[in-house]
Amino acid sequence: MSQGLAEALAPVDVGALEARAIALRDDVGALAVESEAAKGQATGVLARIQTFQREAEAERVHLVKPLNDHVKTVNDAFKRILAPVVEADRALRGKVLDYNRAQQRIAADKAAEAERLRLEADARLREAEKAEAAGSPAVAEQLLDRAVQSEQSAKVAQAEAVRPSTTMRTEAGTSSVKRVWTFRLIALAQVPIEYLVLDEVKVREALRQAARIWSGSPSPFPLEIQGLEILQEEQLAVRR
Repeated sequence: MSQGLAEALAPVDVGALEARAIALRDDVGALAVESEAAKGQATGVLARIQTFQREAEAERVHLVKPLNDHVKTVNDAFKRILAPVVEADRALRGKVLDYNRAQQRIAADKAAEAERLRLEADARLREAEKAEAAGSPAVAEQLLDRAVQSEQSAKVAQAEAVRPSTTMRTEAGTSSVKRVWTFRLIALAQVPIEYLVLDEVKVREALRQAARIWSGSPSPFPLEIQGLEILQEEQLAVRR
């Protein structure tokens, strides 16, 4: 055991606890359960082990409870202190992301408008060429002017189709927008089995409730859970 740990456990006679634990382990190693008498000895050793575990746990709780209580008090206090800042941080991040999304929509709309105007300019240019070929120079000139106007408007729209920068640098700090993959639950029943976790706490509680009803009755055990096998196994209970 390190010196630091020994100092931390100073209120407890650690050496005596370790000696008892080693002695109990040695007693178990030397005991062969091959007769009723040996089984009786084993029961006695198990009772001593159980007593030792209770006493050691009581010592451990005696040492750590004040520390755990203090840690909980500190954590609760700082959680309360930080709550307004956490709320403000979440709200302001949302505002920045909302602004970015709005600017992205504007840029996408401007890009779509620029493409529409370019197509419109190309179409008018072709119509002007056809009018010129058909001997209608006045019409051709009008169509050509409109094609030029559409092309100029397309350039303006394209210049305005600027997506917001994903990084903002200031003297105070830098923010950056990044895309991350996440998920939201839509239909639990459709989630593949390998992504699900069995709630063993609920299963064992259901078993305890059913066992109280059953209590050795010759009737079938009153609990079935699809996908699970309900069975009994032997455990050794020791009392002192």
